[in-house]
Amino acid sequence: MILKKGKNIIFWSAIAACLAAALLVSMILGSLPKKAEDRSLPEVTETIGGGNYFRFLVAGSDATSGLCDVLMLVSIDRASHEVFVLQIPRDTYAKYTEKSYRKLNGAYASLGGMDGFREFLSKALGVSIDRTLHLSPSAFRSAVDALGGVEIDLPRDLDYDDPAQKLSIHLKAGKQTLDGAGAEQFVRYRAGYVQGDLDRIDAQKLFLSALFRKVSELGVFEAATLAIRMRNEVDTDLEASDIFSLAGELISLSPDRVFFVTAPGAAVTAEKSGASYYVLSAPAMEELLVRHFGASEGGFDSECVFLNENNERFRKIYGEYCAYSVQECS
Repeated sequence: MILKKGKNIIFWSAIAACLAAALLVSMILGSLPKKAEDRSLPEVTETIGGGNYFRFLVAGSDATSGLCDVLMLVSIDRASHEVFVLQIPRDTYAKYTEKSYRKLNGAYASLGGMDGFREFLSKALGVSIDRTLHLSPSAFRSAVDALGGVEIDLPRDLDYDDPAQKLSIHLKAGKQTLDGAGAEQFVRYRAGYVQGDLDRIDAQKLFLSALFRKVSELGVFEAATLAIRMRNEVDTDLEASDIFSLAGELISLSPDRVFFVTAPGAAVTAEKSGASYYVLSAPAMEELLVRHFGASEGGFDSECVFLNENNERFRKIYGEYCAYSVQECS
């Protein structure tokens, strides 16, 4: 494992992580009295999840296919006061169905929604997942518009059209303030990237770092407005009591206690179908989940759902340790 630190390194590797943080912060701040001296939190007797860890699954679907292009596991460690955000690439190979399509981004629809998806991932990863949060593209647009847009310096022109997905991307290079529609175009663009989704994730860092900084500066009124704008577009089983039980920790959370990591593994192309998959490294995933997500040793993928036994390249990647980088938000 490589731990990278540094000023201005904010590794928001997917839209959902930032929106989840925005939702949690806005729900907390929006529930507090407007006068600073009256901002005492109500007592909460129940601890979500039990023990030191609270984990929630975040998924973001596109508007047409129902596939989840964004998959995140967020873990709050109450003992160390740290938050870890694990990005799971959408092309991750997983046997959640008997059908031939076995990319993890299809599990949400195939398993009947977030409850089935949570059950599958909890067992496969070897960690309990306490709550879920499902986001639509419209939720992302609403959040950015509620913030008044986000300023970003685009490194290049972006041009792409996909009528099937109702996607039209036309953005010029240079510093500008993106509204919700423009922001969606930027974070969804991938046609011109050599590594497709992996390069798109890197490009999203530029935007998501700016978005997170803006969210972190919200006042009570703005936070409440954001929560209201998003409330009807977010599917979640997080209750108000859940938020209050976490509020003290999240409000006082220091940026240097928030960490981001992409699930360790490698991309591979299936020999027969030619389909692109991302194969997880079992030894590295085991280490990561035990160290930072409260998993028990030997709990990762006990039924080998992330392994295609019939493909030698899949077996090689799955069985070997893959170095991964944990980056600090500071």
